[in-house]
Amino acid sequence: MTKYLYPILLPCLAALLCACEPKAPLAEKNISPASQPASTAAPDAAPVFSLASLDSGKVDPGLRGVDPAGLVRALEGIMAIEKGEFESTADFTQRKNSLLSNKIMGEYGIDDAFPFIVEVGKYASCLNGIRYAYDADKSRATLHLSAWSDALGDRGYSYSVYSDAPKYDTLWLRRDDEKDTSYMGVNAFGVSTPVKVSRGVIYQVAAKKIPYIKGRRTLSCEEKKAAFAWRVDAAVAEKELPSLKAMLIVKLKPPYVLYSDYQREPTRDDPVDIEVQTRAVFGDVVKVVVYSGITGNIISQFPQ
Repeated sequence: MTKYLYPILLPCLAALLCACEPKAPLAEKNISPASQPASTAAPDAAPVFSLASLDSGKVDPGLRGVDPAGLVRALEGIMAIEKGEFESTADFTQRKNSLLSNKIMGEYGIDDAFPFIVEVGKYASCLNGIRYAYDADKSRATLHLSAWSDALGDRGYSYSVYSDAPKYDTLWLRRDDEKDTSYMGVNAFGVSTPVKVSRGVIYQVAAKKIPYIKGRRTLSCEEKKAAFAWRVDAAVAEKELPSLKAMLIVKLKPPYVLYSDYQREPTRDDPVDIEVQTRAVFGDVVKVVVYSGITGNIISQFPQ
């Protein structure tokens, strides 16, 4: 997965350079347990989003959208239920389907359209995602859409450059990082050295294909064609463009959540102990809506 821009050393070289073993076990936080109950925070109890509301040409600038971490916990809680010893397969399936047919998060049901809100970043040719650019000489603003192709699998799947796991189109939602910690390790030369601990969870939306997003799905610094362009004066652009938001509207599909875990041991030259978990909400990305974070006016919708 090219977005993890960490060096991948040959096993023999890593073993030679560093065997950074902590002197005391690190107390790690379980970042995304399946057993936690679904979030019931106030933002999740907001009225269910309706696609028909987009006909007004505006989005409420204060719309929080669905919390991806809370949705993942809710879905994992349902999918983790186990068949009882004296429960028939038919009864178990009916019980599971009954849970899925109820409200799974706040007022949202499994068949609703889930809106996820992200900020629109500034365009750079080497960055994927939903981004804007501005040409002051032409008073022209543009939107650029690009997706990643990520290998994802069932819970417990670990990322590998050699993986043959299915690949999906993905769009980034957010990354939650734990507070940085460190421990003292001992390298291959017997010298004590501080090792930084980096733990995080990446939340994405994933689909088999997002057909209206064109271009390469890998890390590439080639110019990305504009998906939409409009004229805007510099004074307005300076205020409006950095405020742009994008709503990713997803209709869930089984298996609902896909996974990828990445771990990297510390080395002598880079003493960082890394563990990154990816949790991708799976379904169809039925629409991407870009709008002003100030006025709520919709700039463009994809597909158009």
